[in-house]
Amino acid sequence: MSSYGVVWRNEEGAPLAGSLELTPKGLWLHGGYCGSEEHVHIPYGEILGFERNPQTHIGRCRAITIFSRNAGELLVASVGGIGILTEIVGALQQALTG
Repeated sequence: MSSYGVVWRNEEGAPLAGSLELTPKGLWLHGGYCGSEEHVHIPYGEILGFERNPQTHIGRCRAITIFSRNAGELLVASVGGIGILTEIVGALQQALTG
């Protein structure tokens, strides 16, 4: 299992600071503020794909877009910089291809 510090948001929501976890069965996003936390689980079979577009950002941080069947589009940016985002992309590719 891999875990990364990220900022993420869904299509309409405000950015949430938290973590992205890649587990054997799917991707977990955790985040929020004290008393208002969100958790999203996306089984790998529900992930339709993802893209890394240099124009996609959350604030000043480059982000990837994850497309899922039930959770819609999610933007994910690494708090550790572009190198960690590249690591997340690689780990996600590996998890999806098994």
